Amino acid sequence: MKSKVTNKTRAITLGIFMVLAVIICSAGCLQQPSVTFTQADNNATAQVAAGSQFAVQLESNPTTGYEWNASVSKGLLITNSRYQADANPGNMVGVGGNQIWIVKANAAGKQTFSAIYKQPWMRTTGKETAFVLYVNVT
Repeated sequence: MKSKVTNKTRAITLGIFMVLAVIICSAGCLQQPSVTFTQADNNATAQVAAGSQFAVQLESNPTTGYEWNASVSKGLLITNSRYQADANPGNMVGVGGNQIWIVKANAAGKQTFSAIYKQPWMRTTGKETAFVLYVNVT
């Protein structure tokens, strides 16, 4: 009987350590963006440390069929992209929001985040709304 209690105690202890490891890793491993860039930063140059993350947040309204098509140079990596609707207490249809990308600066040097706002089925003409952020990664 003593051996069953010991095994049960070991299993509980191991479970507690595993939960604590997940909590600690979640707090330390999920790096939050150090800065957020918006439409006000269009065509700006930003200084970002290698290995850090930053966010780009652009106004968007996918109910119109328009969406942002983002791309990055080789030294940057988009790690997450999501749409966040604006507050809509009246439950109105067609309320806009923001497209938010989390970008990791992987390599030092001059990098670029760029996006165009268009309906995906339309041909790219060069007259679309565009956003460019030049990023110096140090």
